[in-house]
Amino acid sequence: MIKTYKNIPSLHRFVEVAPVEAIRKLLTEHGNGQNAQAFASVEWPDGPALNGVNKDFRFEVLDICVGLDVKVSAPLDGHARRIITLSEGKGVEAIQSVRDNLYLHDDDQQSAVTEYDAQQDHFGRATVIYLRAPALFDDAEKYFYAEHHRNYGKLYEAFDLDCDDVSGFEWTEEKRVRLETVLQERLGTNGRCLVQYLPFDQKQANGDVVPVHLFLIRHAGEMNSIQQVCEDLSTAPIYYRPPVEATLLFQPDKKSVEVFSEQESSRFLIASSFAETGVNTDLSGRPVSMRQYNLRRFYRSLSLPQEPVADLDLIDVRVVEAEARPQNFKRRVSLKVDKNDDIDEAAKDTLGDNHIFKSASLISRVVINVRFMKENKEINLPITLSTPNRCNLGSRRDPNERELGFGVLERYGIMKRVVPLSASEEANLFDTLLKLYEAEDREVRRSVLEQWGADIEMLRAGGFLKPMGRATDVTRLRDDGTTMHLSVWAKGAILVADDPVTHQTIEIDPVELERFEVMRGWVAERVVKGLRGAMQIGQRIKADAAVTKLGALVVGDEDVAVFLARRLNRLDTLAEADAYLRGERQVGYGIVLTATEFSPQYLGANVVVWLGDVLGTNAGEIAIDKDRLIRALSDGKQRALAATTVDLIIHNDLINQESATLIIPGKAPWPLLGKQVTILDRLVKAHKSNNPVLQNKALFEGMSYNHPAQAFQGETWKSYLGHPPNKTRGWTLFV
Repeated sequence: MIKTYKNIPSLHRFVEVAPVEAIRKLLTEHGNGQNAQAFASVEWPDGPALNGVNKDFRFEVLDICVGLDVKVSAPLDGHARRIITLSEGKGVEAIQSVRDNLYLHDDDQQSAVTEYDAQQDHFGRATVIYLRAPALFDDAEKYFYAEHHRNYGKLYEAFDLDCDDVSGFEWTEEKRVRLETVLQERLGTNGRCLVQYLPFDQKQANGDVVPVHLFLIRHAGEMNSIQQVCEDLSTAPIYYRPPVEATLLFQPDKKSVEVFSEQESSRFLIASSFAETGVNTDLSGRPVSMRQYNLRRFYRSLSLPQEPVADLDLIDVRVVEAEARPQNFKRRVSLKVDKNDDIDEAAKDTLGDNHIFKSASLISRVVINVRFMKENKEINLPITLSTPNRCNLGSRRDPNERELGFGVLERYGIMKRVVPLSASEEANLFDTLLKLYEAEDREVRRSVLEQWGADIEMLRAGGFLKPMGRATDVTRLRDDGTTMHLSVWAKGAILVADDPVTHQTIEIDPVELERFEVMRGWVAERVVKGLRGAMQIGQRIKADAAVTKLGALVVGDEDVAVFLARRLNRLDTLAEADAYLRGERQVGYGIVLTATEFSPQYLGANVVVWLGDVLGTNAGEIAIDKDRLIRALSDGKQRALAATTVDLIIHNDLINQESATLIIPGKAPWPLLGKQVTILDRLVKAHKSNNPVLQNKALFEGMSYNHPAQAFQGETWKSYLGHPPNKTRGWTLFV
């Protein structure tokens, strides 16, 4: 607009670009309408005004804003600034990320959701959430500022299909209609999705021709606005729906689905929708797009052999820059040479025979220069690799240069793509996979993996581990078995930590600080598939679930339900698992497999079996020993059914790890942990002494509890203990 309003820049811009209805809402409804009187003279449009809104109307509103007391205009300018921030660029994604929770802040008529859906652009949608759900808007702001200028993502992501063979894939009109319907539902589009199918043949390097299926997906995006300049150089919004497009590439021979989309959040939804409707399967959790970079090979030598150069039709491949660090990571030595120099010889000449690059604790950065001819011109392609697992090739604009660079790294063994492991390789890793599956943390240290005897490089090759930055602390065990965390700091050329008990300085091996991210979804998938043996998968795998249903084991004429549970030595997961299994309403006893060594013997009407007792191998593959499993089920079932009196079976009495099972005839066994064992032990002893009622003081002596609900999660405990009949005080077992 022609005028400027320096004291209210954000409010000025909001009135200039936002829909009229959004302007009215902010100025007259915010703060319970405390500013409505100031704008009483404005004749607001009765309906939504789209294109061609009179600029004089906006000038009128701005003139009133300028005349407001600064105590009123300053807060309004702040409100406008917050709304504008989440109405443009990355802020739009923040609003979209919280939109599905708007109903939680709505009234019974869902008027806020209706009002949100009726908005014409991002300004209107952000304004509705700001006014109708301020707490939700705060969540969106937190998301925005955490993600600002970060995690923009690439346009591409690849997925693996969870099936054995899709060579017989056929695309039909029925599948097209179903895919369009599913995409419209999952993407939340306004109007239908259009799916265009373009099959073609692709020639492989060996001359074979394989079919490739290309799908073009298009739908209309959310209504938005763009500013047009009027004759007097003022601006007015033009409303439109932008096209949103994605491309899906399906290669049956590789069982891969590749999605190209600007919207990162939609890639998985598109791929999973296609897998479900087009191939009738699920996506695998294998991290197909992940590449592993191995800088450890440069500990031996910084030079690269030249034999592969001719095969790759290159001029030269050399390391031209390297950065090494001793144990004190704050210190580093960098060496940079010319593209024609041998870096090993340069290091020897400059730093001596026993130089830092031969004894470094970490090679943190390497630059490789690839020289090749392109259109009769020599081209230099610098490839920068750095810890923990970074490479700059993904930012190259030329796809041919990217593929050339990745090909060079792969040929030299510096880069490995995630590939499916053979059955025997997974069998060798299975003990480690079970430990990772059982663990709660999403990261693991190299030192821990080495204690387990794990093949770390094979775990990385299979996509189960991804390198992370080095840690800044270590964990040590006290004499009483508890753990303590020590901060690591540099002292001269070494790393040390202070022992808080002995006050002595401990030298820390840098290997203890190396850590990896655990790809939990992929680990869970392979663990379940390794265990199923003669059983069928019963449900889609959830990496964070406490219980996974594996299927049914045929025992005589019975189908025995089999589950996999983890972390049964924790109160929260034990309660979650117990509630889930009771909700299954199964007939007869089932089996719960677990990698938790110390756990209750029963979960509801299920016998808990430690995997270490029943794991076996079959032709090099992990399988469940059916005979041992049936024997464990029979023994546990007989113990539970033979109980004719109330009993508490103690399984483990280690301090802070107590576990037990309460047996009451006619009820399912009840698993207990920690202080729960002490509470039930007192009630069982009281029951057996013919004085079954205990008051609070006697029941919770030595504890911080004064009610069972504080010790037990969920509602299960109410079926086993409570107040005596017609009493409101005291506690007894329900026998």
